[in-house]
Amino acid sequence: MDYIINKKNFEFMKNFLESPIDYGSLFLHQIGECMLECGGAIESHNQECFEISYVISGYGKFSVDGNAHEVGAGDVHLICPGKIHGITTDCPEGFRFAYLGFSFSDNESDVETEKLKGFYFGATSHILKDKGNIYPLMRMLIDEWYSESKLNYTVIISLLKCILVLTSRLFGEAENGGYIPDYRDDVLGRNIYSIIQYIDNNATEITGIDMIAQKFGYTSNYVSHLFKSKIGISVQNYIIEKKMNIASSLLITTNSSITEIAERLKYSSLQSFCKMFKKRKGCTPTRYKENYYKSRQENML
Repeated sequence: MDYIINKKNFEFMKNFLESPIDYGSLFLHQIGECMLECGGAIESHNQECFEISYVISGYGKFSVDGNAHEVGAGDVHLICPGKIHGITTDCPEGFRFAYLGFSFSDNESDVETEKLKGFYFGATSHILKDKGNIYPLMRMLIDEWYSESKLNYTVIISLLKCILVLTSRLFGEAENGGYIPDYRDDVLGRNIYSIIQYIDNNATEITGIDMIAQKFGYTSNYVSHLFKSKIGISVQNYIIEKKMNIASSLLITTNSSITEIAERLKYSSLQSFCKMFKKRKGCTPTRYKENYYKSRQENML
């Protein structure tokens, strides 16, 4: 296919490449959201800063130094400075993605930021499926640019750091076989804390208690008993609640179909997903989405 450069349905962008905005230990170079039409492309260019991209809907290819990588809804792409980067799509429905460009200050920073620097400067380009955490924050960050709210600076720097931390965790876990926090004794204990963290970070992939038990080398009965005794609800209910919260977010922040969301959350059928969603949220996924946009329009009047 002969791709057409900058063939876009729309693009909302704040570009500060020539004069990045200083946020203390971080510089913001660009932030925005774009939807390429079928046959559209972003011309290959030298990457001047770190960039995190999130695919909202559709599919396409991100090229890095001449190597094309297929990406789809829910994928997070990290690219580092100095790479040659381009984007193409032949998706009939179009290819929609959000992006964030940033760099680090050379000045001495706090311990946590130095840890982030260590990850990003040692990273190569990555593509992984998000766990439902990164895009909502990117959406909030983009919205913040179009608002005139008080304490704008404080909100933006907080969201920036959250996105960078969650992205480093996402790719760090994939490289290291799972994030293991530094535990301290508390009322829940080390075992239950491990299980909670694992569910929170992997809710979209978990299909049942057996999967958790296998991860930690426990029996399913032990996991069920431990969770219920310490948390007060069953582990199955906790997993379902997490999945339904992610589903709610995807319904109103992406163009993913209900079928795509059900598949992403590892439901065996669309019917079982819709039945559970209605049971937990009080309405069907379609009605939930309609109610959200209706309420949003009313609030804008």
